[in-house]
Amino acid sequence: MIKRAMRKKFIKILIILKISMVSFTSMGEYRAYQYIVKTKVLNQTNELNSGQSIISSTLSPTAFFAYNGGAETISIDLINSWICPGNTSHKRICDPVLLENNGN
Repeated sequence: MIKRAMRKKFIKILIILKISMVSFTSMGEYRAYQYIVKTKVLNQTNELNSGQSIISSTLSPTAFFAYNGGAETISIDLINSWICPGNTSHKRICDPVLLENNGN
C-alpha cells in the first residue's frame, strides 16, 4: 500500500515537472538572406523573361535554389545576410542591421 502511494506521488511530481518545462518560452534566432532572383523560364512566345526580383527569405542559398526549381528555372545572387535575434516566433523577417559609414 505504501509503495502504491509513493508511486502515485512520484507520477504527480513528474507530470508537474513536465508541464512546467513546457510552459517556458524559448528564445531562438535565425539567419535571413536577401537575393536577386532572375528567371530562366521561357514565356508563351518562347522569349526569356528578363524580370528580376529582390527577395528576402529564411532559406539558405542552397535550399532557396533547390526549392525554386534549381539551375534550369532560376539564377540567384546573394546580396545580403543578417541574423534575426531573440524570440522570433510569429514575426515577419526582421529588417537588416545597417552599418554606419565611418568614412573608411
